[in-house]
Amino acid sequence: MHLSAAIEDNTSAEYEIGIPIAGSPCSYTITPSLSINKTGVLISPTYPGAYPKDMSCTYQFLGESNQRVRLEFRDFDLFFGGPHCPFDYVKVYDGPDNSSALVGTYCGQQRNLVLYSSESSLFVHFYTLPRTANTQNRGFKGIYEFSESFVKLDFIRKYIDIT
Repeated sequence: MHLSAAIEDNTSAEYEIGIPIAGSPCSYTITPSLSINKTGVLISPTYPGAYPKDMSCTYQFLGESNQRVRLEFRDFDLFFGGPHCPFDYVKVYDGPDNSSALVGTYCGQQRNLVLYSSESSLFVHFYTLPRTANTQNRGFKGIYEFSESFVKLDFIRKYIDIT
């Protein structure tokens, strides 16, 4: 089963978010074969309206072996509870799951947030606390791309192996 949606952004482009992960209403595996031109739009649940509380959503980007993943957040507005994001957050991992290296933890309002995977996969975890107070934060909208043309990082591994 694939989830398909239309986004209006001056043009009406249809894209498929990904393959839903069983047991979660908002978790997906996203591969380049599901995307038109290997790109797509990633949005948090109910975006641009206020996002729900008590959620755990994951987005697993799995590219081909010769690709890297680029994720650019065009709009990012989560509840800000402090510099270490103890409440609502987005965590991004450089690999296929949350045991991979943590790229960063993000909350509040972020500008110019562009992330690249070092290899073919990227894992995003969006978490919101179960709280009584309602927030009016929008969540996020991002553009992702799978590409073979991003700068290759193989030379880093070769250098590390030599030393």
